[in-house]
Amino acid sequence: MPVPVFVYHEILIRMQNFNPQIGDYLSASAHGDAVSLQTTTGSLSVPVALLQSQFRDPSAIDDEELRTLAGNFGL
Repeated sequence: MPVPVFVYHEILIRMQNFNPQIGDYLSASAHGDAVSLQTTTGSLSVPVALLQSQFRDPSAIDDEELRTLAGNFGL
């Protein structure tokens, strides 16, 4: 399933609550079961399953998942 661009924006906004250094969305490229999101301040790999959850039912993603992912920003 192709991921709509607004889903990238939404997930980044949610992660910014845990890591304000995450910038704004610039581009995305798929790599198997993850998508590399390029932002104005770096990059982040996000599992496709998490992006699909953001699209279908954002409330299914708990804060700890977002905190962990946001903590990986720039690594």
